[in-house]
Amino acid sequence: MNFPSKPSPCVGIRTCSDYSPFGVELDGRTVSGGYLFGYQGFEKDNEFKGDGNSYTTEFRQLDPRLGRWLSVDPLNEIFPEMSPYNSVGNSPIFFVDVDGKKIVPSNDFLSTDYGRVFQNLRVNNSEFGKSIEKFENNTQYNLYLWINDTKCKSAGAAGLTKGPEKPRASRTANVNSWFLSSTDVSENTKFQYSELGVVLIVAHEAIHQKLSLSPLIEDANHNIYNTEREALVKILTEYSIDNNLNLSKENIDILSFAGQQKSKEFEKYISDLAHVNNLTFEQQKKIYDKSLSKLIHVKKVVPITD
Repeated sequence: MNFPSKPSPCVGIRTCSDYSPFGVELDGRTVSGGYLFGYQGFEKDNEFKGDGNSYTTEFRQLDPRLGRWLSVDPLNEIFPEMSPYNSVGNSPIFFVDVDGKKIVPSNDFLSTDYGRVFQNLRVNNSEFGKSIEKFENNTQYNLYLWINDTKCKSAGAAGLTKGPEKPRASRTANVNSWFLSSTDVSENTKFQYSELGVVLIVAHEAIHQKLSLSPLIEDANHNIYNTEREALVKILTEYSIDNNLNLSKENIDILSFAGQQKSKEFEKYISDLAHVNNLTFEQQKKIYDKSLSKLIHVKKVVPITD
């Protein structure tokens, strides 16, 4: 909205617009007062294709009617899965493209519990910051955070991370992490992830994000992941201290092994506990599963209806 610069007896709206997802001004829902900027803050280039039909940025021009840029993405080498002409990854609900060069997460992701926790850990947890530090203010390495229920549910996980194929010759890397849209454990249970559960999921994926930039090739059983498990322990320990949770070392260990039940390190962890407690592996594993659930799950809050 652009307001008159000089005082007047009454204040009026000079410019306002509603847009289609890719930036076309909607008929009958636009008041034009000659304001130079429009969709996503882009500068209008009305002389090129008519009012509202073209936007210009630092790197290229956008045709909102097509939802396409008119020249290739300067960073197209790190997005091989996408057309170099695509706009906002074909997902205008989730992303904005501030300069025609780089996609960034929108507030829709950041407004989820996973996004909120990610931002909190990013600012307040120094150990978490160490895991993602290569992505901060670095044009070589890009971390993109998505909401995708289909991908996560098909993998049976609340979070999922995929990095570049290895070995890679390029000096740049694009790492994607997907999360569920809600904290529900599943549609068929009465439980959801607690705040600590969400922290664990976000921190767990941060370790995957860090490993994505290493020469190590991760395996499905999380054996390589365990080389960085101590980093997760430090993140959880700092979070516990900062939030007065008083989590014991035993609880931290339980949390840090979540999602790694097929790894050799986890098998050794359970075997050692079973030996100390004079239990079978299966008995000790059931105790572990129950203890983990108590730490990261809470009953869903059922809305009260009239």
